[in-house]
Amino acid sequence: MSKYKILVLTDMKDTTINTLKNGVSLAKIIDAEIHLFHVKKPTDIVEQESQLSAIRTMNRSYVSTDSEIQNLIEPVSKDHNIPISYSHVFGNLKNEINSIFKSYKPDVVILGKNKSKPFSFIGDNVTNFVIKNFDGAIMIVDNANNVTPDKQISLGVLNSFDSSLNVAFSKHLITHAAKPLKSFKIIKNTSDFQNTKSSLGQDVTEYVFEHNQNSVKNLSGYLSKSNINLLFIDRVKSQTKTQSIPISDNLNDVIAKLNVSFLLSEQK
Repeated sequence: MSKYKILVLTDMKDTTINTLKNGVSLAKIIDAEIHLFHVKKPTDIVEQESQLSAIRTMNRSYVSTDSEIQNLIEPVSKDHNIPISYSHVFGNLKNEINSIFKSYKPDVVILGKNKSKPFSFIGDNVTNFVIKNFDGAIMIVDNANNVTPDKQISLGVLNSFDSSLNVAFSKHLITHAAKPLKSFKIIKNTSDFQNTKSSLGQDVTEYVFEHNQNSVKNLSGYLSKSNINLLFIDRVKSQTKTQSIPISDNLNDVIAKLNVSFLLSEQK
């Protein structure tokens, strides 16, 4: 029996297959079960019809969507030898996502990053909604730079207090990550910087940037040079234990501007 549960939220657009494969990659690394979930708003199916006609239209759409999801997940499941369950519903996006959180109780939620509107996943700013309402780990997948099944992760850690990973499955990630790990810090003043002890072991390379208007741009360049494909961000809310600038203050901006997949820590 798998120890962890992964929930993949999808809008069934072009990037869905990529998001799912990232979910499969993580599932294989941490030995997790994986479930794909899709919500369709009734207004996307039914506009101005009689009640009976609307029901028929929704039934046809349900069957069509079910077939579409099966055709999507079956080849991925077969290629990577991992079972993938799924469900889909008609309803209010945020209400249904809250409902699946409560019923499925995932340890990790995975969703795609829309390049043009990074925080308008399946409309209504659902990515922001997930970040605010889900306390477990969150993986936000970049369509171009992501985690590939059965290959090592190139893992970076951003502004973690002691360069640790605040997720229950951290040991699994570190075991499957290329060495050395990369730690990136944006701090208030580089002249006052003091090295902190890392719980990730000795094989860690640290990069330190002084906070200014070019900090994120400079960080982006180093992420690219280091070939980072998964960047861990600790959703820390307090500055009391760290010299670093709290990323939670401008998390949206950081995620929108960096071309990498993200793993956000558990919120405790």
